[in-house]
Amino acid sequence: MLLVLSVIVIKFRVKHGVTLLDGGSQELSRAIRVQGNFTEYMPIFLLLLVLAELTNAAPSWMLHLLASMMLCGRVAHAFSLLVVEPASVARGTAMNITMRQGGMFCTFTPLALLSLMCLWRTFIG
Repeated sequence: MLLVLSVIVIKFRVKHGVTLLDGGSQELSRAIRVQGNFTEYMPIFLLLLVLAELTNAAPSWMLHLLASMMLCGRVAHAFSLLVVEPASVARGTAMNITMRQGGMFCTFTPLALLSLMCLWRTFIG
């Protein structure tokens, strides 16, 4: 997914002739934030997932469920900012943030649960 988001940023950089920062382009700025947001959340999530796996903090089906939830959350977040919001701006309407909120829920829930599982395993047993 990071590769796809990086290609989208590159595509907008070429389209707008911008090599550094966002050149004032809303489209490029949005793509840069989506990519940045992905890179801010995924490393800690992956570390927690590996830690939970190595310490048997949760059954494997739960880890798969949380990883799937995180992936869905990141896809929903990217889609809401790269497709839904630009379409709503073009129509002159307010953005429906339901998908973005769902993406945030599907990002924060796995992070919180994995954190709690790892803490529980570390301090309780």
